[in-house]
Amino acid sequence: MNYLISSFDCIVKGKDEFTLNSFGKYILENIEDENCFVFSLSGEMLYSINLHSVIYKNCSNKYAIKIDYNKDTYIYLYQPREYSFFVTSFKYLNSDVVLSLSKELNITINGEKIISRDIGNVEYSNYEIDGNILIIYFSGVRNYVVVINNKELKYSEYYDEFNKGENEKYFMSRCYDSLNHGKVCHVKDKNVESYLVYLDDNELKLKDDFTHCVFLDCVLNKNYKYAHALMDKSLSDVEIESIPKFFPAFDNYFVLDNTGVALINKNTLTGIYKFDIENATVKNIVEIN
Repeated sequence: MNYLISSFDCIVKGKDEFTLNSFGKYILENIEDENCFVFSLSGEMLYSINLHSVIYKNCSNKYAIKIDYNKDTYIYLYQPREYSFFVTSFKYLNSDVVLSLSKELNITINGEKIISRDIGNVEYSNYEIDGNILIIYFSGVRNYVVVINNKELKYSEYYDEFNKGENEKYFMSRCYDSLNHGKVCHVKDKNVESYLVYLDDNELKLKDDFTHCVFLDCVLNKNYKYAHALMDKSLSDVEIESIPKFFPAFDNYFVLDNTGVALINKNTLTGIYKFDIENATVKNIVEIN
C-alpha cells in the first residue's frame, strides 16, 4: 500500500485535487505519472512533485521523504519556506551581540555561538535588557522568544501566551501533543526558570495504539519522568536520564502503524523504530534498519 502524509495542511492538485490535513495518513491509489502542485493552506510557497516517480522510480524530491516499511511505502511531505536575510548587533554586558536571521537564527556574543536554530518564518522584533538578562523577541504566526542570562542561553521557544507582572514575565508555549503539554519560561528579578505544565485536568486513559506516541511526546518535551512511568516493570533498571539516548536527535515524528514510527530531524529521516506495547506500557524499543 502507498500512503501520503504531510507535515502541514495543504492542497495537492494534479488531474485530481485533494486536501491533506497535517499528519493524516492518506492512501494513494491509481497514481498518475504527472507533476502535482502542493499548495500550503497557510499561504506559504508552492512546489511540484511527481508522486509516481518518487514511489516507482525512486526519483528524489527535495520536499519529500520516501520510507519503505513493512511492504508499504510512505511519502512524507514537508513545507518549504521563504527566507530573507536580516542582521543586527547591539551591546549586552559590555559584549558585542550579533544576531542574524535567515534559514536559521544565529546569535553570537563576542564571537561565541549562543544559538543556531531553525525557527521558521518569523521576523526580529526587539530586545530588552534587565540586569544580566537579555530577552529577544520575534514576531510571526507564532511569536518566538530567546532568553539569555549571564551570556548563557536559558530558553528559546515559540510562545502563545505572554503575561507580565511586577518585575516578572511568563512565556507559555502550547506543545499540541497527546498530553497537552505547555512549556513555561518564568523570568523574575535575576532568575530564569523553565518547566512543563499540563494544560487540562483530564485523566489520560491510554490505549496500546497510542502509548508509543505519548512516550515520544514526552521525549520531545523532555518529560523523561513521565516517559519512564510508561515503561514496563521489566525495564525498571533503566535510568530516567538515559531515556533520550534511546533515539537519535529528532524534532518531529509520524506514526507508520500502531507500533512503528519514523523520526525526523530538520526534514531528514533519522530512524525508524518499532515499539513493543502491552497493557499500555512500553516493553521494548527496536530500531528498524
